[in-house]
Amino acid sequence: MDKYNINIQRIKACFRHMSMAMVDRYTGLFELRVFKNQYAIEFFLPTSECYKERERFARRIVDNTNNTPTWLIGMNPNDATKLEQVYSKPSVKYNRPIGVDEP
Repeated sequence: MDKYNINIQRIKACFRHMSMAMVDRYTGLFELRVFKNQYAIEFFLPTSECYKERERFARRIVDNTNNTPTWLIGMNPNDATKLEQVYSKPSVKYNRPIGVDEP
């Protein structure tokens, strides 16, 4: 890399904990919905049918989640992925100056 004068650019990710919190929340909701149905499927269907039905149900959950409008962006994630830029609402209303107005 020194031979070709290549520099590695390091980027500090701000608010990374917030993005992980969203992933954790999605994972928790997905687990709750899947396992609730999984026990019913295992009880009523033979083993060969269970795997197919679980996969079908998991796909329906993901489709339903992606087609549900979210509060912060005001649209569903499927529509948001088609846009180049998405503006989100602030998740918290602050009672102090923020941005340019900060002292």
